[in-house]
Amino acid sequence: MHGHGLLLKGDGSPAASVCVGLLRSAAGPLVGAWLAVRTEASTRATVYSLVSQVDAAGQLVGGPPLGLTAERLSIRAALLGAAAIIAPAVPFLIGAARRVPIPSRRPPVDRRDVYGS
Repeated sequence: MHGHGLLLKGDGSPAASVCVGLLRSAAGPLVGAWLAVRTEASTRATVYSLVSQVDAAGQLVGGPPLGLTAERLSIRAALLGAAAIIAPAVPFLIGAARRVPIPSRRPPVDRRDVYGS
């Protein structure tokens, strides 16, 4: 869980730690659903594993420096640092959203049925 470095301050930080834990718990199923829709069944387990490993590595590499930033400077500075670290991923997510169409659960509509030709 993120936010353990915040517990050292004693100014409401335990509540922040709980909120971060709750948000991460809520994001897990959303990320899982997003991945399930956008990956083929034959590679889905590999993608889930890769996402999990990258998440763990990011927490290990990014968590302590951001916690130290929050402790020494401010929580705002640490949040800005986290946003700066995550920002380069946005174009990749936008590209992934455009590249892979979300499959429809409805059968395709035949244009002849709609337009009568």
